Amino acid sequence: MTDLFIYLLAVFGVSWTLSSEEGPGGSLDRMRSWVRPVLGQGVDCPICVSFWVSIAMYLVWLTPQSLIMIPFAGHGLVILLILIISRLGTR
Repeated sequence: MTDLFIYLLAVFGVSWTLSSEEGPGGSLDRMRSWVRPVLGQGVDCPICVSFWVSIAMYLVWLTPQSLIMIPFAGHGLVILLILIISRLGTR
């Protein structure tokens, strides 16, 4: 069960970052602008991106190197907490 929770947090963190964050020096914004003509507006949608990220993360999860997902899970947890706190602060 813990592995599944780590997997889900890692997928969330990577999906959110790829679809919504600027990245260092605007690198993720540039990446999205390069692939948008091919993939459309789906690159800006965390739900759309999470489909493809979940497939990639699942393939990593099947390998002995699955521990590499733990930092991504921590990142996902931080993003989730920030979103929850920001929503609570607007009430």
